[in-house]
Amino acid sequence: FDAPEPLAKNLPAIDADGVGLVAAVTVWQSLPAPLLAKVVGVSASTRDDVELNLKSGAKVRWGSAEQGEIKAQVLAALLQRRAAVYDVSAPELPTTQQEKAGLE
Repeated sequence: FDAPEPLAKNLPAIDADGVGLVAAVTVWQSLPAPLLAKVVGVSASTRDDVELNLKSGAKVRWGSAEQGEIKAQVLAALLQRRAAVYDVSAPELPTTQQEKAGLE
């Protein structure tokens, strides 16, 4: 028998099920190539809480699959700044969060 082809190495890990899975896959499929290249994981427990994990270790709070094109444009601009968390769930009011300092 023929061995199956190996999976593509650029596929992200997806941590979701049910409606969260549909939302996570929808968001992942809609990402432009430059952004997609930075994503290593996608998670969602509902249709409105999709989160992307980036190669840099940062997280992106994407929210729902709606307004994906605008969210991608806003995120591209935000990625010019180093942050631990980028929130584009409301693309008209995006935020970033720096890493919290360790407790002493």
